Amino acid sequence: MGVADYDGLLGWITDPSLRSIAASYYEEFHLALDARAWVSSCVLAGAVLEAILLNQLPHQPGKPTLGELISSADGLSILSGHETQLASELAACRNKLHPGNAAETGAPERSTAMRAAVLLEGMVDRFGR
Repeated sequence: MGVADYDGLLGWITDPSLRSIAASYYEEFHLALDARAWVSSCVLAGAVLEAILLNQLPHQPGKPTLGELISSADGLSILSGHETQLASELAACRNKLHPGNAAETGAPERSTAMRAAVLLEGMVDRFGR
C-alpha cells in the first residue's frame, strides 16, 4: 500500500491508544499480505476491524466480541449489508486461528485475506473523510 503514516491515516479514531494499536495492526496487516501470510492477515484484519467498530459505535459495556460489535454496527447502519457480510466472514475466519477449528473448516486462504483488505480499505476511506 505504501503508507508511511498509518497513525495519520487512522487519525479519525478518537482514542489515541486505540488509534495507535489499530495503526500498528493495520501496518502489520499490509506486511502480512505482502508476505502472503493469509492466516496472519486475517487475524490482524479482524483486530483492525474491531478497533474501527469500537471507535464508531457508542460505548459498549464490558468487552464485546467482534461478532457482537458487528451486530451492533449492522443494527445502527454503521455497516452496509455487504460490509456486514464481509465483517462476519472475517470474524469467522479469525476463529479459525484455533487449531481444532482450522482442522475442521480449513485455514484462511488468500481470497479471504483479499476480501478483508477490500473491507478495511473501504471503511478507512469512508470514515476518514
